[in-house]
Amino acid sequence: MKAENNNALENLREIRTLMERSSRFISLSGLSGIASGIIGIAGGLFAMYLFRTQEITVKLIPQVVLLAVLVLISAMAIAVLFTVRNAKKKGLKRWDKMSRMFLLNFILPLALGGIFCGILLYYEIYQLIIPAMLIFYGLALFNASNFTFSVIKFLGLIEMCLGIIAAFIPQYSIYLWTTGFGVLHIIYGIFMFNKYKG
Repeated sequence: MKAENNNALENLREIRTLMERSSRFISLSGLSGIASGIIGIAGGLFAMYLFRTQEITVKLIPQVVLLAVLVLISAMAIAVLFTVRNAKKKGLKRWDKMSRMFLLNFILPLALGGIFCGILLYYEIYQLIIPAMLIFYGLALFNASNFTFSVIKFLGLIEMCLGIIAAFIPQYSIYLWTTGFGVLHIIYGIFMFNKYKG
């Protein structure tokens, strides 16, 4: 009787795993969050250094925006690298329906945010660029969370809140940007690594 119960529980676990694999993109790696966070903190500290050592002029703002774009590209590249490695380790497909849905729902708000930040830059509305980055990145995470772990939804909500706060206190926006793209990613990465072992 005990052996039958154990078999039934094992079968239920297998069914749950199969359903999870077919309905969610589960290859996301906690290590990618940690690495992305370290890159975010490094970028934020470098931006703070630029603000301290150079006079804040119209010429400096595009440099900081370019730095933010480079941080984003680097963080995404490292996230892809760790996610592919995690999928391989767990024997999962790297490119299936769920990964495509996740990517589409993540990239679309992010691309729109990039365009909107470009418009702000064009019209020299610099104080709203960092808040817009945080808000649109949060929207991208929130949107994509329907196809992966629910913790991504909470990360997205916090990023959006930081963006709104940054819009009201632009003098602290670089600190909020560093918190959102750096510290929060490290916390999220540690949580993911401990919970999902990857």
